[in-house]
Amino acid sequence: MKFSTELLSIDYELEFTKPKIRLADFANQTLECFYNIINPCYPLKLSDLQWIPSTVASNFIQVTLFSGNGILQVLPEKFAGRFTNLKSKEDIEIIVQCIPLCEKALAQAFPETKFEKTVVKISFWLKIEGGESTAETILQKGASGLGLTIDKFNATGFEHSLRAIINNQDEKWDVEFLLEKSAIEAYDLFFILNTTYFKDSNYDSLDKRANHIENILPKLLSHFGLEPAQELGN
Repeated sequence: MKFSTELLSIDYELEFTKPKIRLADFANQTLECFYNIINPCYPLKLSDLQWIPSTVASNFIQVTLFSGNGILQVLPEKFAGRFTNLKSKEDIEIIVQCIPLCEKALAQAFPETKFEKTVVKISFWLKIEGGESTAETILQKGASGLGLTIDKFNATGFEHSLRAIINNQDEKWDVEFLLEKSAIEAYDLFFILNTTYFKDSNYDSLDKRANHIENILPKLLSHFGLEPAQELGN
């Protein structure tokens, strides 16, 4: 079943081994590191740099990129980058180039920082051949093993979603996926691939993680009979 997608987002998180209780003391230094490293490649305005003070648990540093489509945050427990509204392969390539800059800025601001795990989440909306009815058939078929029927609950209908977690304890990673009906009317299905790489994982670099995801993603989609009409991000 062919599908197309024109809307994709990527989340990239680095969880610190130890929380940064004194984050407030390093706010200006951290913003300066991000500015000095990112600005030569992707221009920043001073208004794109923010320190949001609050309690120890909820204060954070924020850098805004790409007219609001990229939000970088340093929180006490993690670094979080969210990139939305990605519509082309070129957009994705920019994000892949931007993430190492973020890691470099973080390492410069906090030289002794170690990470407990890395999380990469990819979300996208699918428009498929056959439309909404075919999408429901895919979800219903995937959930058929549950054996649920309308009669058992005196219900008038079901809405199915599919979720599973696969992992490799030796290589120290797990992958969670979710496939469900799209809440955006222009699309039929919504898909999330959430990959977690734990400390000392075999996939200890951005390139290795990207290759791992590129290997897993088409296998999951093809399991449900879904095949991109063209390469994702084109």
